[in-house]
Amino acid sequence: MTIILFDLNVEHSMSRDALSNWLEYINAFSDIKSRDPQTVDNFIADLTGIEITQYHCCTNSCMAYTGRYQDLDKCKFCQHK
Repeated sequence: MTIILFDLNVEHSMSRDALSNWLEYINAFSDIKSRDPQTVDNFIADLTGIEITQYHCCTNSCMAYTGRYQDLDKCKFCQHK
């Protein structure tokens, strides 16, 4: 189940909040108890050796706030905060 949730998360570019909500729904309405997003990340890292790197992005997907842009408080393309 963990790998299925990870695949769903990656395929649909879900935010951590969205994944957390899905996990809550699955746990509330299913006999299968799913893990929190951090446990899913740790499981995948242990399984594959690939570490998760989190960074902030414009909500319109214009840019990532990394490197020289990490201190910006709005998107330099669409001005979204």
